[in-house]
Amino acid sequence: MKEYNLKYLGLIGNVFHIKDIDGAIEKSRNFSHIVVNSYTQKSVGLDSGFSSSNFGVCITELRDGLVNVIHAEEYQRPDFNAMIQTTVKLLDQYDNSCNKSCLSFQYHLLSTIGYVSTLYQNGHMSINPKFTKLITRLRTAVENGERVLDK
Repeated sequence: MKEYNLKYLGLIGNVFHIKDIDGAIEKSRNFSHIVVNSYTQKSVGLDSGFSSSNFGVCITELRDGLVNVIHAEEYQRPDFNAMIQTTVKLLDQYDNSCNKSCLSFQYHLLSTIGYVSTLYQNGHMSINPKFTKLITRLRTAVENGERVLDK
């Protein structure tokens, strides 16, 4: 447990360093006034949230050597068909130029976490502070040693 800027955060995770997350938030200040570019490479991450977890959608774009989070939202126990419609609308909104390759997050958990962690450590991530739920999830993410990410 830890205090952070006089805010109680609860559990501090073991996946990402707080200083790296803070660096990504600071980098986002360069993008706060910029509109999403329809010509940048984008990627969509979906967490279907089976059982009791929320359904999560995160969309990023690669701009000027940074992976910039342009959309991050979670939905509590939604209808699966509604999430398909929501995802299609988001793809349309972001010009349908997103990377659509499928990847089992659970199967590739350690390599995915390692890759994303390296992006943070090397200063290649940008997260707008308005994505408070994503930032909290990053700060509290715990990998339990059994290739499982506790949520």
